[in-house]
Amino acid sequence: MTDIWVDIAGKDYRPSLMQEEKEIRAILARDFSARLLNNTKWRELLTALEQLSVSYLIKFVDVSSAMHGSLSHRTDKFYDSEWGPVPILAVEWIEVEHSAPEVIELLGSLNLPYKLEPSSIRIIGHLRKGEHMPPNNSFKPKR
Repeated sequence: MTDIWVDIAGKDYRPSLMQEEKEIRAILARDFSARLLNNTKWRELLTALEQLSVSYLIKFVDVSSAMHGSLSHRTDKFYDSEWGPVPILAVEWIEVEHSAPEVIELLGSLNLPYKLEPSSIRIIGHLRKGEHMPPNNSFKPKR
């Protein structure tokens, strides 16, 4: 089955999105111990960040370094991005600069797992094997 995807700019993509999601799930099983955010929490976070006009770094589980960019809701399983369709499962973390105090309030209201870095706030979507839970977490992750 070939999925057809048309991004915001109208460009057609014909990759097998199901295959990409399957590959992401294999990486998660191999390298990660817990999923901390579900699709609903990601959508809530990204919608709020968009409304606040906050820029962020995105780290995907299948890419070695973080990238500047943005994600927007497309379907229940995929985001639209400047790189094309991205499985929601592929987002390892998003990092926002400390200079946005409303972000801390947002994270608290959504009860999202995050780590304070020297100059940023990292919202954690997946916990790598061997990493500890962020200190602000009050819930148990799904294994």
